[in-house]
Amino acid sequence: MSESPRLERFLESTARMVSGAGLHPIEVLQRIQAAAEGSVRDGAIANVYRVEYAPPDGARVERMRGQLERGAARMLDEQAREANLSALGPWAFEFSESTAVAQGTVRTSAVFREPAHRPESVIQGATQAITRQRNKRIVLGDGTRVPLTHTPFVIGRAQGCDLAVADLSISRRHAEIRSRPGGGLSIRDLGSRNGITLDGERVDGEADLPPGALFVLGDAQFWLEAGP
Repeated sequence: MSESPRLERFLESTARMVSGAGLHPIEVLQRIQAAAEGSVRDGAIANVYRVEYAPPDGARVERMRGQLERGAARMLDEQAREANLSALGPWAFEFSESTAVAQGTVRTSAVFREPAHRPESVIQGATQAITRQRNKRIVLGDGTRVPLTHTPFVIGRAQGCDLAVADLSISRRHAEIRSRPGGGLSIRDLGSRNGITLDGERVDGEADLPPGALFVLGDAQFWLEAGP
């Protein structure tokens, strides 16, 4: 998808919305745009964008986050319209700190998330309460680290999950990480075929998930990592 002159002018005008040194909004918008372009397949474009930034840039990101989200949504609207692309649902943006990202830059990824699996979705007549999470990650068996940006957070094989894992031993919607009243996290089996094992013990329904815990879904191993 090539960048049109109109879109280029839009990026330039949006880049002037926040002054000062440090992480520049045009850097964020261009990375989101690149992630969007890379996500396109079969006439569809990803609708959820994860943005990771260095901890020293946290305060600046928080100041311009609202403007960034509005600007990115307008940009994606134009990208989708010009290329005649469809999205599974409304645009969503998830921001999280990462020590693996250099100061002044961002790392972005694009995800297809079906409306029924979005955190805002209504389930059995009730809206789920979303709790933002900071400095937590799910570590996969191959060492890949995925930010745990919010709870509830669904892990499964289906593309609409918050963390989609291509492993046939994992059910389409296998497990959900949830916030505990008063703090802490728990993991809940969503009726999976092969169940959940937590630190060697089979989970019957739901169990506490402390930092450092090893949990196994089917044949796949995961860890909960916490800290900066």
